[in-house]
Amino acid sequence: MMLQFLLKGKFILFNLAVLLMFSSCKRDELIVDQDASRLPVSDLKVDYAFDMQIGLSWGDADYDGTYYVYMAKNTSDIDSMKFFTWSSEKFVDITVSSYDTEYFFTVSKSMENTISIFSNIVSAKPVNIYKPGSPIFINSQSFNTDSMEIVLSWENRDSDISNAEIYRNESGIFNYETDLLAVNDHYPSTFNDTINLKVNTTYYYSIILYDFGGLKSQPSIPFSNFIMDKPEIIFPLDNQDISPNDTIIYKTNSSLRKHFLNIMLENNDTPNDELITIEHSPNSASEIVKVPIKGLGLSLNKIYRIVLFAGRMNGLQGANNHDQYSNTLINFRIK
Repeated sequence: MMLQFLLKGKFILFNLAVLLMFSSCKRDELIVDQDASRLPVSDLKVDYAFDMQIGLSWGDADYDGTYYVYMAKNTSDIDSMKFFTWSSEKFVDITVSSYDTEYFFTVSKSMENTISIFSNIVSAKPVNIYKPGSPIFINSQSFNTDSMEIVLSWENRDSDISNAEIYRNESGIFNYETDLLAVNDHYPSTFNDTINLKVNTTYYYSIILYDFGGLKSQPSIPFSNFIMDKPEIIFPLDNQDISPNDTIIYKTNSSLRKHFLNIMLENNDTPNDELITIEHSPNSASEIVKVPIKGLGLSLNKIYRIVLFAGRMNGLQGANNHDQYSNTLINFRIK
C-alpha cells in the first residue's frame, strides 16, 4: 500500500512538472518532439507579388499532409497572425486586397489535434504591373414592363477590379471624354441602365475596367440593345367583366418578335392547371390578333390575368446575348 502511494505521488508530481513547463513556453516552443512531421516548415519564401497576387512556397520534403497559412497586415508579430488559408501542396497563390499594404506570412503543418512549430516569417507588398483585361462574355437584355431598363452583364478577366466605367451613346462611335454614363463600384459585373431611355431607340455601350492600382483596361468592343414598344391589349380592358362569347383582341408591337399571350388565374403565385399560352409570330408591325374566349376552357366568375409579352429571354446565360422583352398586363372576369 505504501509503495502504491509513493508511485502515485511521483506520477502526480511528474504531471505537474510537465504542466508547469508547457505553461511557461511560447506557442512555438510547445512541440519538442523531433519527429520529422512535427518540425517546422522550412525555407518559406515569396515567389512573386504583383497585381494583387502573392505566391508562397516552402520546403519540407518529408511531409505530405495539410499546411496552414497565416497572414498579418503591416506587422511581423507572430501573435497577430490569423489563419488565412490552407494548402495540400508546398505552395499557395494568395489574392490580397491592397497595393498599399505589406503582408506577412508564416506556415505550419496540420497535426493530429495540434499544429507544428511555425515557419520563418516572410513579407511582400504587391506591385501593380499589368493593366486589367477588357471585359468578356458581355450580355445585355432590355425590358419594357412597369419601367424601362437595359441590364448589362459581363465577366472580369482579373480579380483586382475596383470599378467599371459604363459608356453609352446612340451612334456606336465613342468619345470617351463625353460619353460616360455611370461608374459602377465594388467589383462590378452587372449594371442596370434606367437613365432617360426611349422606346424603339438603339443604345450602344462600351465598358472600361479599372484595377485597385488605378490602371485601366482597353474599352470593350461596343455592343448594343434597344427598348421595344409594348404590345397593346385592346379588349378586354383592365378589370372588365366579359362574356364567354367575347374575343380577346390585341395589337402586336413593332418589333416583329414572337408574341406570347399567357392567361392564368389572378393569384398566379400558387400552382394551377389553367395556364394557357398562345404564341403568335407577326408578319408585320402592329398586327391585330383575335383570340376567341370560347374553346379556352376558362371558368365563369373567376378573375384571370393576361400577360402579353413580346421578345425572348435567355436569363443572361452564355455570351453575347442581346435580347429584348416587353409586356402588357390586365385582369378580367368571365360573367
